[in-house]
Amino acid sequence: GTCAAFSTARVLQGLPFVRISGMSVAVPISGGHSGGYEGDAVEYLTEHGGASVDVWTYDSPSNLSSQAEVIESRKHHVALESYECESFDEFATAWLLDWPCTVSYNWWSHVVMACDLVEIEAGSFGVRIRNNWGDWGAKNDHGVSGYQVLREGHGTPSGGFAFRQVTSSIK
Repeated sequence: GTCAAFSTARVLQGLPFVRISGMSVAVPISGGHSGGYEGDAVEYLTEHGGASVDVWTYDSPSNLSSQAEVIESRKHHVALESYECESFDEFATAWLLDWPCTVSYNWWSHVVMACDLVEIEAGSFGVRIRNNWGDWGAKNDHGVSGYQVLREGHGTPSGGFAFRQVTSSIK
């Protein structure tokens, strides 16, 4: 969820889409596996950047952090400005500003990208999330699956961060 939100922030800034490898962030934090707290991933993207999936795929060996192309890729994919959100209203403000968020749901033990605010019916709102689990959820207009709308309450994230600004890329 964190790398998807970061990659989406790039596009919303008018930069080319670059898919950031979740493994390039999670493995150095966790010592060898994916998953974890989204705040650690945001901090890592701020301090070290993330590598493109072109240089660190999901099938790569577990730790490529010291390879020259990974180090170079990280320089061009750094979070410059992010905000921790602590309530549905704070998240909704970020979504209305087109700031993609990485969010966690404790009931799910999972981190996903929160895309935007959705009016479900008059006066009732929810959030459209993007999950990276294969064919999970509905498809978007481009045929990409993984989307679902969660109503406020059950859909209120347990925690998360909004990306406002990221570095541009040479790729």
